[in-house]
Amino acid sequence: MCYQVTLYRPEHRIKILLMSQLFLNCFHLLQEDSIMRLNLTNRALNALTGSGIQTVGEVVRLVESGKIWAIQGLGKKSILEIKDSLAHVETNDEPEVKANADAGIEIEQLNLTNPEKVPEHVIKWQSQLIAKQLLIADRSVREEIEQLNLTNPEKVPEHVIKWQSQLIAKQLSAELLHEDARIADRYVKDWLVKSETIETNKAYKILATILGSSLNICAEIEFLLNNISEQHCLTILLFRYGFNRKTLSQIGQEIGVSGERVRQMDNELKNQMNDNLRTIFETKSISDLKGRPTLLKMQSALLIARDTDLNITYEQWTKRIRLSGLVGNWRSQNLIGKDAVEVMIAICNLLGDCNVPWIQMSENLQYAVQLAAAGSPNVKARILHARDTLPDKIKRLINRHTKHSGGVYAIWLSQEIGRELEEIKDILQGLGYRKLSKDWFIPKALKDPRETSKYDVFHQGIRKIFHYCGPVSIDDVCSGLRHILSRTQFPVPPPDVMDEIVRIHDYKCENGLYYWDGTSDQNLNAGETIIMDCLKQIGSVVHHSELVHAFIESDLSFPTLHATLKYSPLFERIETALYKIRGRSISYEDIERAKASGERQSLDPEVDYDIDGNVIVSFTISAMVIGQGTIFSEQFPNLSGNWSCYVSGEEAGKLNVTENEFRHLKQPFELLNCQSGNRLKFIFNTWEKTVAIEKVSTDAK
Repeated sequence: MCYQVTLYRPEHRIKILLMSQLFLNCFHLLQEDSIMRLNLTNRALNALTGSGIQTVGEVVRLVESGKIWAIQGLGKKSILEIKDSLAHVETNDEPEVKANADAGIEIEQLNLTNPEKVPEHVIKWQSQLIAKQLLIADRSVREEIEQLNLTNPEKVPEHVIKWQSQLIAKQLSAELLHEDARIADRYVKDWLVKSETIETNKAYKILATILGSSLNICAEIEFLLNNISEQHCLTILLFRYGFNRKTLSQIGQEIGVSGERVRQMDNELKNQMNDNLRTIFETKSISDLKGRPTLLKMQSALLIARDTDLNITYEQWTKRIRLSGLVGNWRSQNLIGKDAVEVMIAICNLLGDCNVPWIQMSENLQYAVQLAAAGSPNVKARILHARDTLPDKIKRLINRHTKHSGGVYAIWLSQEIGRELEEIKDILQGLGYRKLSKDWFIPKALKDPRETSKYDVFHQGIRKIFHYCGPVSIDDVCSGLRHILSRTQFPVPPPDVMDEIVRIHDYKCENGLYYWDGTSDQNLNAGETIIMDCLKQIGSVVHHSELVHAFIESDLSFPTLHATLKYSPLFERIETALYKIRGRSISYEDIERAKASGERQSLDPEVDYDIDGNVIVSFTISAMVIGQGTIFSEQFPNLSGNWSCYVSGEEAGKLNVTENEFRHLKQPFELLNCQSGNRLKFIFNTWEKTVAIEKVSTDAK
């Protein structure tokens, strides 16, 4: 094409070349083109390249013969993706130039039939661009391009400048170029403005350099690496700064040198790469950039990511820049089969270590790349952003919630810290949690689901239940954990979520009952030991009064009984004042025996009225009453309300009275030095809402 066009008049030649250049961007593949042109996802691409498939023609033949199904690593989804990609492209053995209506209209509107003669160097420059785009390998053509002298003494027509600007605008709209890409110390958008105010010859040089300096990312990477002499630079680049990073010693084993030698080669690579970029980006004159790629395509790809918000994913971004044509194809055999975008990311990571300012990934792209390297290229960058910007206080809260509840309840956490539920889910996903049912999350990575530490309240608690109570239902697991967490703010997973959690952590289930078949080192505390002894000695069910006597006779204080019953996961209340071991079977006789024991503790209440209208209630107190500070009797008169309490004329707090209970009596009992068997008199003054408490007798009934 570049040779035949020389037969035409200049004004016709420029029009022909313009048409050629516009149509070279049509999505038209050759049989020998790299499979990278198919824009496949990494999984499909890796499976094909791993089987030695390199060209579009090979893929077409595999699909037509049905042998595509035999490629290892290709699933049904990937094969459908390959077929869909082939269905949207044409493949021919000979290149063709095809026009479309939009391009034809644009050409007509350029009005390139200029009465003035078009300068020869403009025709040469167009030929140079097309030769580059066609990747002509002919040595004579390359030499001719190198010898082109674009310094023409004649004035360049203004319509040529207009045409160049339109070509750049077309690349900007097609995302082949970004207006914020830098060349010769200015942004592309600034050069476009400048070209409108300077003489046409200078404007021509500026715009020609922008249009002709870089073909695609692959060409720019090849330029950078070809100027680096080290034989193993690509291996070091990918293993040190790519997705699958290795240590210095591992890389050394890969290429047959020591780890120290790898470190030296790494430093050489950094220095050479830095020097190459310095010569490009510290050049302030357009004319000094002749024959040197300006990395406009790499910059543009990175700037496209920068302009995207935190919803960017690596998968979407790479697909976008591939479809735009920014990525291109490899010419170097050493790079065939390598992912061009990953190589570019590795270069960015290397330069980031050197604090090189010219080629940098934006923060959102860095997050997307981290996720892709972790095997999640379709996860949005905001996930890691939410994690990294999370205050340490909230991270500690999430960690404590996990240790107490076995997981994190997103709705509770949202309400607790005042953030939207969707943001909480992003945070948890960023922290490595995976979702269960009902907005509960647990950590993805479990070192060993059977191992726990003493700080894992959740596992220590339920293993204690299994150890002392035997196999129990999932409802009993939840109820027991609820006792443990009653002194905290953390919620307990509902039974269906609890079922998921315990199965994930390798707890066993048989006939609907859960148990732990591993070792257990959970010990009873002092209060639990006393209650367990009562249940062993007295029966499967014990009355509260029996527990009271056991605690009074022990070295423990009476409040320890209530704390033990409240916080221990081992005991279950089955009726008022009746307790048993959680999950254990009991009989009707066991319940009746315990009830009878409680009924023997009689109050023997009496109710009188005096001439002043006072209500006098007398009864005998037991050790259980003294310990509880509460008296219960169905024979009490209805004196409901709060009464100012007095002992020996001194105020002793408030007495709370319900229909059949007197509450908050511990202070009066202490002031009266009450003992089991003492009889007390309560004198209620209904006018003043006061009650005076006196000891009637110290003899037990």
